[in-house]
Amino acid sequence: MIDGAGARIGDLSRDDIGFSFLQEVIQEYCEAVIVYAFLRKEEVPSYQELGVPVEGYVLGLADSIGELRRHILDIIRRGETDDVEYYLDLMDEIAHGIMTLDYPAAILPIRRKQDVARILLEKTRGDVTLALKLSERNSCCAD
Repeated sequence: MIDGAGARIGDLSRDDIGFSFLQEVIQEYCEAVIVYAFLRKEEVPSYQELGVPVEGYVLGLADSIGELRRHILDIIRRGETDDVEYYLDLMDEIAHGIMTLDYPAAILPIRRKQDVARILLEKTRGDVTLALKLSERNSCCAD
């Protein structure tokens, strides 16, 4: 599905890409590509490789934080804590990267995504800490 969406986006002209209603589509496509690469622990393609505007790419990257949170919670629920730190560090790196962006909303509407990223990162840190501590306590009591 990602490849199909990429092909359709690739068929758009520069004029088409400028339409505001397509901006969210491009952003969602970028988020999907980025998250898929993260989950497979592969190198993330650049916005140039995807053939998308940098704004849509950055906004998609910012939204990937929420998907990483969901993935972390899923792997904790399954008791697979080995990769939790990897994904939490990834969330942290993305959050810190997007926090450095300071542009007017007319150029890059990222302020709200920065706020959400900060909140999700802190909530996830707390959830991971609690889950790991409970896991430690349960393994100690089982012995």
